[in-house]
Amino acid sequence: MKKNCSILFAVFVLVIVNNAYAQLPRITVQSPNGGEVWEIGSSQNITWTSVNVGHSVKIEYSIDSGGKWSTITSLTQNDGTYSWTVLNTPSTDCRVRVSDVV
Repeated sequence: MKKNCSILFAVFVLVIVNNAYAQLPRITVQSPNGGEVWEIGSSQNITWTSVNVGHSVKIEYSIDSGGKWSTITSLTQNDGTYSWTVLNTPSTDCRVRVSDVV
């Protein structure tokens, strides 16, 4: 009987771990996602999807592959899109990140 209890316990723990993982907050940037060429001064949509994230997000960009980040907006609604006018900071190593505002 003790052997069966150990098996049931292992299954129970696995279900809890999988359920906790599904609940973790996460944000995925949809655009830009690599390879885009955005002209200086053009208006571009930064888009993302989110799961279990608050009502507001922060958006930043980097021109050195994430070495240093500059703020695009420190607070915007987490609605999955933000229109941005591309700044005069040309680079081939640009990144955009969206993060939860806690």
